[in-house]
Amino acid sequence: MKSIHKFLILASLSFPLTLSAQVVNEGTLYVSDGSIFSVRSDLTNSNDGTVHNNGTLVIQGDFVNSNEYNGDGALQMDDHSTYTSLEMAGDTIATLILSESEYTYLSQDLFISDSIIFSGGHFLLNGFTLTLPDTIGFRGYSSSSHIATNSGKIVLSGFDNVDGVTLPLSYNTDVGYNPLTFSNSGAMDNFSIEMTDSATEDGTRSGVVNTSSDMVDAMWIIGDELDAAYSVDLTLNWTADEERSSFDNTNAGLAVYENGAWSLNSSNLGDLSSRTVSKTGITDIDDLALAIADGESDFISSGLLFSLKIFLEGPYNSTNDNMDNGLNGIIPNTATSAYASAHNYSGSESFASVPSSAVDWVLVELRDASTAAGATSSTVVDTVAGLLLQDGSIVASEQPFCCHLSSKPSCRYECVCDFRIKWCFHL
Repeated sequence: MKSIHKFLILASLSFPLTLSAQVVNEGTLYVSDGSIFSVRSDLTNSNDGTVHNNGTLVIQGDFVNSNEYNGDGALQMDDHSTYTSLEMAGDTIATLILSESEYTYLSQDLFISDSIIFSGGHFLLNGFTLTLPDTIGFRGYSSSSHIATNSGKIVLSGFDNVDGVTLPLSYNTDVGYNPLTFSNSGAMDNFSIEMTDSATEDGTRSGVVNTSSDMVDAMWIIGDELDAAYSVDLTLNWTADEERSSFDNTNAGLAVYENGAWSLNSSNLGDLSSRTVSKTGITDIDDLALAIADGESDFISSGLLFSLKIFLEGPYNSTNDNMDNGLNGIIPNTATSAYASAHNYSGSESFASVPSSAVDWVLVELRDASTAAGATSSTVVDTVAGLLLQDGSIVASEQPFCCHLSSKPSCRYECVCDFRIKWCFHL
């Protein structure tokens, strides 16, 4: 049976000291600058215990901090057996050194203020949150020693680092390695980064996994907290063993989940055999889900996501170059109320409340034709209803996006908008 040492007060250490027993600290454990204190088993800081670490505290076992840990020193989770647990009760570690043979895993949320140094093993978030500053430093990481999010997430707090930081990530320790480079040249915000080992149908971590064979087994979910005027650049990476059987990395691109569907702009397809892809100038994140798919993937919606801007002559106001919204108070919440009788339209588009800037409903038709004259009613391939706003934009749901039509013709096509009269123009 292991003995238990209870420290009432341990004064400043200026020399290496090692204990080979389970240690419970109920007093003050003070590790001075330049000194090393090693525990070859578990360390528990309990009751009124305080750990003040300005040197290096080495633990070859679990570390449970139930009271107070402070100082600008390094905490080293050293090689013990296969894994160790780290529980910090919300306190901050300045520098974390990981030298496990397998992994160290979190048992509570953790804050790190300076750096993470890898010299062996993985760091599993284990469903918890790791909060980092924008000046965070990483050293020694590799495909065999990095952070595995494992249902947890990383938060970049107060982040406005224009030079960027590379987060050494994967979802788990078994397959893949997905370093993510993140920079922000705009206003400061708090950003969260999550990963899953497969893309889901609805772009959420808990959604149904998509089984398409022509994509990569990874999904990134990026969030923001303050909705600031940021400008984020991302670079994502993956490995060959994450590519599914039919994935063609010479004709692939970054898929984005937005407006209720996954979309992949064909102009962004290219040779991604280097297994890296970037997305720049992101100014609206709001739980942005990203995945990698090739141009033939049935994972991507076959639809067309496009933006329309229309100004109607009747309500147009030349003073402010917008449209007046005199009908706003009587605009129905659902598209069927607006168009069921006149156009026999039975779509499900609806708004909990009509935006104050709404002018009226419009009905958008996609017609498979090479000329406007040929875009007759017999060429309609899809229809969607949306609200026309005063600035001329159309929204098809309660999101600041565009219209999403579920069909995508392979040739030139025409778009028709119904609003008392028809407007036909090229797309």
